[in-house]
Parts: sequence; structure tokens; C-alpha cells
Amino acid sequence: MNDSNALAAQALALPPVALREDEAREMAARACPALLAAWGDRRGDLQAVELARLGLLAGHAPALQACAKDALDFLSRQFDLRRRLAAEWAVRIIAVLDAAGAPPDPALLRRAAQVGDVAHADAFRERALGLIAAGAAIGNAERAALLLDHGRRLVERGEPEKALPCLEQAQRLAPTERSRAVTLGDIARIRADKGEVDAALALHQEMLAIFEALGDVDGIANTLWSVARIALQREQWQAAYDHLARSYAILLQLGRLDGICVVGLDLGRLLAAAGHADEARPILERSRDGFLKLGWVDWARQAQQVLDGLAGQGRG
Repeated sequence: MNDSNALAAQALALPPVALREDEAREMAARACPALLAAWGDRRGDLQAVELARLGLLAGHAPALQACAKDALDFLSRQFDLRRRLAAEWAVRIIAVLDAAGAPPDPALLRRAAQVGDVAHADAFRERALGLIAAGAAIGNAERAALLLDHGRRLVERGEPEKALPCLEQAQRLAPTERSRAVTLGDIARIRADKGEVDAALALHQEMLAIFEALGDVDGIANTLWSVARIALQREQWQAAYDHLARSYAILLQLGRLDGICVVGLDLGRLLAAAGHADEARPILERSRDGFLKLGWVDWARQAQQVLDGLAGQGRG
């Protein structure tokens, strides 16, 4: 084992309690360049996490530039404790890079925004977009994802008009047809909320064509439900029924309990309103029981209210 590898191994194996804080920082500062040299581009997820840990301890900007995005991505996919660690690290990593005069690139800022708390996330995303506007390099896939994240956050903040340009640009840059279809769904919801029902319907039909071409049955079921809700708004009862029934059948086949319950509630209501109590009742009961299993008590109450209205009807 060469000196660099030996130092790296010592830094990773030595328990933190065996060193004073200043000694640990010194060891980390010596280990970071050694680990970068020893691992090169062959780092796995756990190696990225360890290198980020040492980089934070030492304030070593090159180590963080090399591995922070991968480390945050890995931690964010783990159980709650590690996701909370990712949120804490995101803020610290950006602070260390700024202090070292090595500002983070837009891709790292986007990842930090995804794992951070809301206040920091907004600032990180806006900073990333500012860097891109100033000419910072970023791939189309990362840029599309950043614009989608930002657009959705603007909708959450009650600013759909500002969100639309972000989302429309995101769908143009989307790296796959599936990601483009997902983004079209976000745009369609804004259009529908604005009362632009024809535009929303056209977007949903475009999404449906994409999902059908991809064979994405989950996407097909969700889009059919969205189209059905527009038909309900327009009081186009037969079209609404056709789309709901098809969506419901797909979701039953997939075993998607949340979808079965939500789409079933709409389908059950429609059947109940049309006087088909015997068809509506088992669908609504399945939704009610599923909502209770999911812990969605208010939704279960809505299903029960429709069932109560069917008392004495049907059973012929």
C-alpha cells in the first residue's frame, strides 16, 4: 500500500473519539487529497459519503466539489435519519465552498435544494437559475429538472403565472418522452385552474398519447383520471364514465391502493348520481376501506357520505 492509500485508510478507520477536534481536522485535511488521488473517478456511493464527511471536517473544497452531489444523492435515498443528515450537509457544503472561493455549480445547488429545508431550497434553486442565466454550464437534463423543481415550488407559493414559463421551458428540454409527459401534466393543471379547459384537455391528450406509446400503464391511468375530471367539469357524463372506468380497471390490475381509492370515489359518485346504486356501492366501499387503511380519514368520510346517500336504493 502506498503512502497516499495508507493515509486514506487510516483516516477512514480511525474512530473520531480517538482524536481531538483539531487533530481530526488535520487528519481529514491530509486524507482528502490522498483519497481523491487513490479513488479517482472510481468512487462508489459510500466512498462519496465518506469523502464528503472528511471534506466538511477539513473544509476541503476540492473534495466537496468532487463528491458532494453524489453524497447528497445517496443520503437522500436512505431512511429518515440519513435524509436529515443530507439536509444538514447541503447547507454546510455550500457554505464551505463559498468560504473557499469555489462556488458550487448549478447541478450541485439543485441537489442541495432537493434535500434541504424549504428556505434554503428556494435560495439554492434561485441561485442556480441565476448562474445559468449568467452563462454557467449545465446539461439539458439537469436544467430541465431544475426548472421543473422551481416551477412546482412557485405553484406551491401561489405563483402559477411565474411557474408557467419555467415549466414550458422544462418540457422543451426534457431528456425523455416520459419526463416531458410528466411536465405537461404540471402545465395542464395550471391551465385547468385558470379555466383554460380546452388547453388543459389538449395537454392531457398529448400526455396520454406519450404514455400509450411508452406502454406506461401507471401514466395512462393517471392521465385518464385527469381527462375524466375535465369531462365531469363539462358535464360530459358518458365521457367521464368511460375514462374513469378504464383508469379504475388499470389501477385494479396494478394494485395501486391510493389510485384505486381516489378514482373509485369519483367513479362511485358518478354511478350513484346516475342511479346505479348496486354498481356504485362496492366501488365506494372499497374506496372507504382503502382510505382507512391508508390513514386518509377525511377521504374515507367522503366515501361514507355517498354510501349513506345510497341507503335503501338498489339491491334489486
